Amino acid sequence: MECRKNEGGAFEHSVGEYVVYRNGCIYRIADIRREDLCGDGARMYYVMQPVFEERSLTYVPADSCEVGRLMRKVLSREQINSAIEDAETRELEWPSDSKARAASFEKVIVDGDAAGTLLIFKKLSEYKRSIEKSKKKLYASDARILANAEKAVTEEFAFSLGIDKNQVIPYIKARLGAEAD
Repeated sequence: MECRKNEGGAFEHSVGEYVVYRNGCIYRIADIRREDLCGDGARMYYVMQPVFEERSLTYVPADSCEVGRLMRKVLSREQINSAIEDAETRELEWPSDSKARAASFEKVIVDGDAAGTLLIFKKLSEYKRSIEKSKKKLYASDARILANAEKAVTEEFAFSLGIDKNQVIPYIKARLGAEAD
């Protein structure tokens, strides 16, 4: 896999930038610095502070090829609105095997597909409600993916839209209602 770099070989992200990383959390890049965290020699790290959990830091190797795949800039309001509209018209493949479903859905979330993540959240929420009516529970893998999708959607949408996390679902519903009119 080829690493993505800015022109001139600089790091792809910069100090002060807000990014989404792997699990859907929003981070502010607080620093980029050389550290020897594993005793294998110093390397450059993004030092990131979660926006919604301000008391912790996450260190991500800045020279890793995986950074380009697992970290991206936060979506804009326009991109979020487009993702909401796209999720409403998109189809979701539903693997019957729970392990295959978890792997497929996790990839969509990690890849930062906002419309796909929103669709996964919607479909798993509907599925959960339907099976609870027959006194059944979600598979643990489905429950984990549902929680990850919900976190990814609510954190990024709330941050980008400048609203509280508990206002995200009403925003989405209102946006879809406005589109339907």
